Amino acid sequence: MDSVKTIDTPYNNAVSVINRTNQLLLENNIKDSTGEAVAQMDATPANPAWLFALACGSLHTAWQERIAKAYSALDAQNCEDDQVLVLAAIAGLSRDSGTPSHITATLSNNGNASVTIPVGTIYSESVSGHNWALNRNVTLAPITDPGHTATVVLYSTEDGAFYVPAATEFNNSDYPDVTCISIAQSFEGDSIESLSSLRNRISMGKEQSDFLLQAMNAIERLPAVESCSIWFNKSISQNLIVGNKIVPPRTCYIVIKGVDITEKLADVYFSYLDIPATVGSMESTCRRGMQDLDIHYDVAAEVAVPVYVTIRASDAAAGADGAYSEAVMAMSGTLGCGENLTAQKVSEWVQNVGYGTVIGCNVGTSTGITSNINPDEYVVFTPENIHIIRANVE
Repeated sequence: MDSVKTIDTPYNNAVSVINRTNQLLLENNIKDSTGEAVAQMDATPANPAWLFALACGSLHTAWQERIAKAYSALDAQNCEDDQVLVLAAIAGLSRDSGTPSHITATLSNNGNASVTIPVGTIYSESVSGHNWALNRNVTLAPITDPGHTATVVLYSTEDGAFYVPAATEFNNSDYPDVTCISIAQSFEGDSIESLSSLRNRISMGKEQSDFLLQAMNAIERLPAVESCSIWFNKSISQNLIVGNKIVPPRTCYIVIKGVDITEKLADVYFSYLDIPATVGSMESTCRRGMQDLDIHYDVAAEVAVPVYVTIRASDAAAGADGAYSEAVMAMSGTLGCGENLTAQKVSEWVQNVGYGTVIGCNVGTSTGITSNINPDEYVVFTPENIHIIRANVE
């Protein structure tokens, strides 16, 4: 019996106790009360010894359960949900937190009195069925006066990817004279990382344990390296897929953003990790412990990602196109290896440019919300791929 992986029932354990006892009686020629036959015990409730064996069997089952639980507590794929977070902390990983979705909308006062709506006011809509919170205090003038409309941002009160299209009506019964209409589709957030995903990251994913972080930080301090990513496949039997790369078991894969510094990279790498890296486009040999260990790595390639910034035409100042383009170009190459560009990130870059009202941002395509680059690539921008769009919306 494998006491770690197999849990027997109390009955089966009791039968094993009786069978073993009968075997010992036979081997030692222990006679029954007649003195003629070898004593043997029956597995029946009428036999007091059977009840004792059943009690022993129950204790043995409980012991097996505890051993199995202790064993699985070290296995990210089979441990209980609460233990996953413990193993993640031991591995230096944290569960990815979620982010809310957000959407740009126009508030319009249709009444004859001014209205002040405080930050955090909750609006509802029927498309996704979620609630949304106002991002700032807003005071709207009466409908006959300038200032009776305002552009605001609403954030979902729950983390997650919630899609809401443009021209969606948001409702709040406390302000019956005020309409709230989205002027662009929502920027979808992210749900909190599932425990299944976290289990996979602990088992095989991009490792963030102390020694790998130390190696990565040390490599990034080299003058020719802007950023670095390291994956370690801790499996002993399965390959790890990173982008289009195959990382063999017990192997490290390194991607740097910078120039060819193979010898320095090898020296720093082996200062922290005494394991071979066997994937990559470049290599050198490092002598450690009477062994020649190959250092393989990739230098991240540039990927030009199109960016679309939509501004409201009616209040765009002179020179707005150039100002927004320059704000995006200033961030070219600032993201790390394999870091995807998101519409939300572009929105953060351009919201405070001050040449008009930004009502939406997209990446990759005119409706895209995230890029899709490989781990050995990084995002850059070119002037011809930055598109400033003017929308005729109120």
